[in-house]
Amino acid sequence: MTDPYLDSLSLQEEMPRLASQSRLIYLGLEEFLKRNIHHTVSVDNIVDLGSGPGILTSLIAKNFPNAKFTGVDRSKEMIQFSQISNPKIQWMLADARKLPLDDASLSFLQHSFFLLHLPEPLDVLHEIDRVLKPGGLVFFIEPLSEKNKADQAILDLMQAYYTHLSLHPESVHVEEQYFANKGYSLVASNDLSISAKGSDNEAVLSYPNILVGRMAAWSLLSHMGQLLNLRDLYGHCLEAYMSKKLNILEFSYAVRLYQKPA
Repeated sequence: MTDPYLDSLSLQEEMPRLASQSRLIYLGLEEFLKRNIHHTVSVDNIVDLGSGPGILTSLIAKNFPNAKFTGVDRSKEMIQFSQISNPKIQWMLADARKLPLDDASLSFLQHSFFLLHLPEPLDVLHEIDRVLKPGGLVFFIEPLSEKNKADQAILDLMQAYYTHLSLHPESVHVEEQYFANKGYSLVASNDLSISAKGSDNEAVLSYPNILVGRMAAWSLLSHMGQLLNLRDLYGHCLEAYMSKKLNILEFSYAVRLYQKPA
């Protein structure tokens, strides 16, 4: 199975953005975890699906020092990088549609910026339901593209990127509906935003908002210029943005915590 995202962008090209984005997003996720998960249930076995280079996985793992943490990705390059960067976590090369895990074997499963890469998310959602124990938790963060606030030319650039790489940001709503149909309880929900109303010197958390400067906000789009067929559109948007003819107000992300029926 090919993946337009993995095939188009190398790990070397993606690492600076992934590292920056992960640390930025984690400002909000850490607060969400403190407020909701630590008081919900004791977790001992956690799997992160689509762990990528493992940066966000490693940050989240700090909140569960007594749990066995496993990152799962189907990219050999990503797994190899993760094994080197954080050997304390177990890293597994596997397809999320057919996990080498027993039924009802996990108390906690998470994923971040993963479902949008799947043309058929139901296959993975069935697997999540299969491997979760009764009463187990599912925690995820995915883009909420319909809530992004920016000038239309920037939104058009983002849509062109999604289309070119066959990404599906609307899949988050498929997941929400799936768990509702399965009788899962929505334990906690928040829409995290990264707002370009702050300073480029330092990101500031005003939960559930993360305030950054104009350049930090643009950095979340910088990878789009790596795609050859988007370079003209990207260059036009960047030039207009730098001259303040275009603006980004905020990017939005769905953060959800569901619990499987006992």
